[in-house]
Amino acid sequence: MGAHKGLASASRIMAWLALAGAVLLPVMVIATFLSPTGEGIFVLSNTVGNISGLLHADVPLRDRLIALAIQLVPTGFSVWALLSLHRLFAGYAEGQIFSVCAVRALGHVATALFLAVIAGFF
Repeated sequence: MGAHKGLASASRIMAWLALAGAVLLPVMVIATFLSPTGEGIFVLSNTVGNISGLLHADVPLRDRLIALAIQLVPTGFSVWALLSLHRLFAGYAEGQIFSVCAVRALGHVATALFLAVIAGFF
């Protein structure tokens, strides 16, 4: 019974971490594109996607907004994956280890991550 309690506690923590990631990831990406010099609250060290070293304050805001719109596509898929992980771990915390909902959430994680990688190429 103690192992189940430990799994439930760990799953609850992981569910909240996944939810926090789903909220923070888009905020960090947006802040990075709007304030690439690091003056914003969050900075991804200019390593969003494959633009390392290309994103800086000299790039016009209009161009950065276009790039941000493009970057939000794979970011959206990553958020979907994190929200699906949240549902998966929340289900684990409730004891739904081999349920249909758990399998569906795991399938959503896999699909979202696959689409995020594909979208990242563009």
